[in-house]
Order: sequence, then structure tokens, then C-alpha cells
Amino acid sequence: SNYAYQPGDVRRYGAVAGGIVDCSAAINVAGSIGTPTYIVHEQGGYLINSTVTFDCDVYCTGYLVPSSSIGSAPNDYDKFCVIIASSGYADRRVVQGLSIHGSVALRAANVSGIRNDCENSIIRDSVVYQLNYGIVGRSYGQTYDKCHAFQCNTNFCAYARDASHEINALTITGGSYDSPVSRSVSI
Repeated sequence: SNYAYQPGDVRRYGAVAGGIVDCSAAINVAGSIGTPTYIVHEQGGYLINSTVTFDCDVYCTGYLVPSSSIGSAPNDYDKFCVIIASSGYADRRVVQGLSIHGSVALRAANVSGIRNDCENSIIRDSVVYQLNYGIVGRSYGQTYDKCHAFQCNTNFCAYARDASHEINALTITGGSYDSPVSRSVSI
């Protein structure tokens, strides 16, 4: 750990920007310690070769750069760059400014963006482009405020993740889900 950075800052746990070094493990550590995760702007973004999961609030001014290895995962669960984990309805989780920079090649490799399994969550000012699925909501009480998904096969999708869950109280305010390859929105 690099204690020069505050707890929750992905750089404290070994993330190095520049898009060359895999930062997945460091970001997963930051996302699991129970304090907010901070992904700060650094030139070149943070390369991720596997899914990162957040069990906390996320505040981002930087961006994630996924690799095609995420799309070759054996199951759909692991084909997402980011998973916002369920926290139970009592805890409101906030994700602010998360940005994932894809490419046509990553979209063709079935790499998807943000999968939100968290009840009672708000994702704000987040951007995903050129991936298979941009943003996928899979629980109730979710708000998407001024989010953007561009040039994904499906820019925004919402569905119940299993028979014991449902999609209700889904709020989308502002933002844009423009220029899809297949569908702008699928609910």
C-alpha cells in the first residue's frame, strides 16, 4: 500500500494510470474495504483486464480502459467491466462520474460496461461508450442521473436478475443513450 494516498484511492492499493499496467486487483481492493472508492484523473486511464466490483460508493474523475480479455470470460457475469454489488435496500449507494472507454474491437469482443445490481442506488454523470452493453440495471429503486452511453450494441438495459427480484422505481433523468448499434434502451 502507498499511504501517501487517502483510504479508498485506487492508487493507494497499486493502481497505476497510463493504460499499460493491469489495475483490476488494486481497484477491487479499493472497492471492497468499505470506504468510498476514488478513481482520480490520470493521463491514459486505468487498464482493467478483469471485472472490478464495488461494494461502496464510487467517486470518479478518471476513467477505466478495459481489455478484450474481459469479453472472453466464461460467463456473462464476468463480461462486465464494472459491477455495482447489492448492498440491501437500507443503504443508498452513489456512483459519481464513472467513465469506461471502449472501442469497436471491445464491443465486438462482447465486453460490457456497468452492471448495477444494487438496490436503492444512484448512478450520476457516468459515461460508457463502444461496448456490448453500456449500462445494465438489475434491481429496484435505481436512479440514473445525467448518464451517457454511446455506440454500444445496447446502450441501456434493465431487467430482473432472477425470479426473486424485480425492476421498479427505475428513474432516468437527463443524459443520453444515443447512437446505438442495435438498441438505445431495452427494458
